[in-house]
Amino acid sequence: MDAQKEIRKLAADDLSEALQLVWEGFLEFEAPEYAPEGIAEFRDYIQLSSISKMAASKKMTLWGCYVQGKLVGVIATAPLNHVSLLFVSKQFHRQGIARALYQTVVAEAAAAAEEDFGW
Repeated sequence: MDAQKEIRKLAADDLSEALQLVWEGFLEFEAPEYAPEGIAEFRDYIQLSSISKMAASKKMTLWGCYVQGKLVGVIATAPLNHVSLLFVSKQFHRQGIARALYQTVVAEAAAAAEEDFGW
């Protein structure tokens, strides 16, 4: 699968698809444990307008994992050192997608620290 996997930062045009993946994953795996108010709060948090603003202002960075051109996983950091979203499509669970996304974010944070501190 690795040869067909691509991880990249998401552009503004990718956000709607990414947030749909996040919402579907949340509904299936997280929402059953939440009160209705918590579900509504999460839905408000992932609105395209607010996520787009955070991404445009660099307060949030989103990465996607694509397999054969299909978006199958999303991670978001806010700003760079806090994972705020991490979701993988159900049919791609247990295939290392979340780990690969997380490792990408860790490498990005390390590179940013090196740049900031001149290491």
